[in-house]
Amino acid sequence: MDEKSGAGFRERLNDLIESSGKSATAIAADLGISKSAISTWQVGTRIPKYPTVETIARYFSVNAGWLLGQEPDHAAPKPKEAAKQLWYAPLIAAYAAAPDLTQRHVCKLLDISLVSAEQNRRKRKMAEMIVYDYPAAAGMPLYAEADFQRLPFPADEIPEGADFGVRISGDSMQPTILSGEVVWVHKTPEIYDGQIGIFMLGSDSVCKRARVRPDRKITQLESDNPAYAPIKGYDLAELRTVGRVLR
Repeated sequence: MDEKSGAGFRERLNDLIESSGKSATAIAADLGISKSAISTWQVGTRIPKYPTVETIARYFSVNAGWLLGQEPDHAAPKPKEAAKQLWYAPLIAAYAAAPDLTQRHVCKLLDISLVSAEQNRRKRKMAEMIVYDYPAAAGMPLYAEADFQRLPFPADEIPEGADFGVRISGDSMQPTILSGEVVWVHKTPEIYDGQIGIFMLGSDSVCKRARVRPDRKITQLESDNPAYAPIKGYDLAELRTVGRVLR
């Protein structure tokens, strides 16, 4: 999809979620997709493939072309048209999630070649990562708990260089990072001006955007939500950089 479609999709998806009265987490559960996937669509870092766009459009009863910003009419297709466009989406999703042996049986039954088996294996490849639950606040600092979980994630959703995940609590990094979202962190003491990182302030930890001088000294930590004041001066006395957030 082109850049125009990506921007249109992001704007319309956010409007639909807001007007639905449901949380992104609830919508993700209804659609059978991960909350982190919806988060990346909301901020525009990724765009789902067209069968997924059709599924989302059907969920909100809108036109898939409108959802992509390619058509002015938001109305859902007429029943016959909708059936023609969308009936196969659940089959595609089920096939992609099935193990290799099941895919081979399906293709044998239909007397067709096994298509993109290696690609489907890559899509299904999972990686187990450490995720810290609520040790970093994106609003008021929370106590940095040592508790963590080892959770499976699709390997292609984990950025290269990620050492662990952190589940964010609070709204001060919105709209860049949503409360409840898992961010991926590369463990390093080095961070550059304008980058987002995880920082320890004494025994508290926060997710903030750093302002860094040329001599590498951090002068303040900022929120992307303008409602929150920056952390600076004496409050940075016990500052330690845990790592850089990968987007």
